[in-house]
Amino acid sequence: PVQPTPEQSLVYMNLGQGMRMKYPSTWQQQEDTGEFGFVVIFLSPLEGPFDKFSENVNLVIQAVPAELSLEQYVAANYEQLLQVGQMTILEEPVKDQLGAVPAYHVVYTGPLPGELAGKYLQYYAIKGNRGFTFTFTAEVAKYDKFLGAAKQIAASLEAK
Repeated sequence: PVQPTPEQSLVYMNLGQGMRMKYPSTWQQQEDTGEFGFVVIFLSPLEGPFDKFSENVNLVIQAVPAELSLEQYVAANYEQLLQVGQMTILEEPVKDQLGAVPAYHVVYTGPLPGELAGKYLQYYAIKGNRGFTFTFTAEVAKYDKFLGAAKQIAASLEAK
């Protein structure tokens, strides 16, 4: 049997944030997209004329006080998530890794733009005095299809 060849990866580097990640070469990368504080967002290609939403992965990095523990950071972010409303938690915070950095992840559903239903995988991590929030966003029906790529991007994070 012919083995599928893994998709080629490109490397995204942000020297200002001291981090790098790999992402699929067919995905688009946009840096510093403004109002939400994203450092970078990676967008999957649309799958045809009726595909209205690009599944994506984004990373937000924010300064955090040195005394803030990972568990406190997770609790604060999780609390914010619960207050958004219209979100259904499928998996409460679970210990995980974001690259080599200790993290927690949660899985939840909620609305997407254009009346679509979304499913989210969100990681929270702290490295030094920076808090990392890494979010994979997909239409519910396409979540499993893109989950492997999202987890590979998460696993590739290197932060100094």
